[in-house]
Amino acid sequence: MIRVRFNVAARVLIAASLMGLIGVGRGLAQPDIAVTVTLGRIEGDVLVAPADGTAAPDSTVVYLFRLQNLAPAAQTFSLKLTTSPRWRASLPQHPKSKTEVLAPTQVEIVPVAVVVPKRIEVGETGLATLTAMEEIKPKLKSEATVMTTVVAPAGLSLTLDATQLARAGDMVAYRGTIANEGEQPEQVTVSGESMHGWPVAIGGTAEASVIVPAGQSVEVIFEVAVPPEVATGTTDALIVTVETLGLPAGRLQAVGVTNVQ
Repeated sequence: MIRVRFNVAARVLIAASLMGLIGVGRGLAQPDIAVTVTLGRIEGDVLVAPADGTAAPDSTVVYLFRLQNLAPAAQTFSLKLTTSPRWRASLPQHPKSKTEVLAPTQVEIVPVAVVVPKRIEVGETGLATLTAMEEIKPKLKSEATVMTTVVAPAGLSLTLDATQLARAGDMVAYRGTIANEGEQPEQVTVSGESMHGWPVAIGGTAEASVIVPAGQSVEVIFEVAVPPEVATGTTDALIVTVETLGLPAGRLQAVGVTNVQ
């Protein structure tokens, strides 16, 4: 349940002439009432971190943070990322401005791509902290942290085209490459998700099952449909996920960015 605090200031303006007050048969004039209502902040967390995750050395894992404007007016948030030493993280959907403008009560999902160091021991952990600073007074600061635990590599690797330029209404193709460096074939499921909810297809379907032979690689094409009504300057993040079906289970992710011109 969302609770909202109201701060109500009422001004009563009574306009009446002497004739209106004492005129026969008229009685008292009805007052004009002007009420000014100011909404307070909604109670809750501005920034919420997702569940902690796992990843292999030299791989990428994508976390979806939840950002909400709890102020009664539109608010601009300045976003900042910090990580543990040797770890790297980026905001794929905010490559330049690092800001987010939200209307009152609006919720935005902010993807954060965390890269695990190449030379790191299994079992080690790394932290990534996202900070959101309000640019309009009272300029409150919110932080949320996610932890990644390093696990043994599954013998698979994933690469994806990094950035594509497009226009509204275009179909954008991303090429993903899944390489199997192990000694056994691997069956994986492949899926793609647009952070703005744009349609994503893999050979005409939303999800595909692929067998990657040992010592070989397989290419998968992801087609992203840019809606015709999208405004120029919009940036979208395509999150590709590859999950192994065998044991031990493994998960790989990569991010592609679409810039609408």
